[in-house]
Amino acid sequence: MRPLHTRQPGEPGFTLIELLVVLVIFGIALGLVAVRLLPDELALARREAQATALLLERASDETESSGHPLAWRPDGAGDRFETLDEAGHWQPLNNDADFHVRGLPGDLHWSALAFAAGDGGNSSSSGVSGAQGSSAVDSARRLVFLPGQAAPEFSIEVQAGRARVQLKGDALGRVAVNTLNDGSGP
Repeated sequence: MRPLHTRQPGEPGFTLIELLVVLVIFGIALGLVAVRLLPDELALARREAQATALLLERASDETESSGHPLAWRPDGAGDRFETLDEAGHWQPLNNDADFHVRGLPGDLHWSALAFAAGDGGNSSSSGVSGAQGSSAVDSARRLVFLPGQAAPEFSIEVQAGRARVQLKGDALGRVAVNTLNDGSGP
């Protein structure tokens, strides 16, 4: 049997330990880059909440300027804006540049929808809900903006994992975005 070749001092090459150290460093660096490129749940929820807040403020303004009612409705893993047709039925706005059917990215979903006492009296936060017979919300869980009336006061939550962000609308049509849970706690 032939003896294994052993490296002599001064001979070029790497030891197994040196190669393993390089691979471990490479793996750690790759892991850090991957974490930086993927948005965290809170950032995703805040970004979507801010975009929705701007759309809801714009819907309130558009209702007043156009004189036509608009409604916002959470719809599974997304939401949509609707308008009344000539027959008085709500129809989705599919061809509008701003007010159209939207899907929520990632695992985001609407987790709560509540209205002030004057806007239906439903303050449930156990899920998307609404009250019948209100100017702010109808039986299909629509947030309704009517011309000539104060904007509905509401609270909506968007959730991704344990991260929760709240949108809170006032009678002037302004919408504030607040972090309820950053996802790091229990």
